[in-house]
Amino acid sequence: MLIADNYTQIRTMPLELWRKDMQAFADFANSMTCPTPMFSAAVPLFNAAVASGYGEQDTAAVAPS
Repeated sequence: MLIADNYTQIRTMPLELWRKDMQAFADFANSMTCPTPMFSAAVPLFNAAVASGYGEQDTAAVAPS
């Protein structure tokens, strides 16, 4: 997908679904008082991709081109 720059033909995990799961991960980490710096840094990228209309594309669509 990265090489072809096409994230819609083979969807393993759409961004919109992943964003929902990320909230569950964040809630769990917060309940355990566990810092997640890398995860926390990635969340805005996924949210921005969904807000930009890429929610149906695969999670790999947030990779820099």
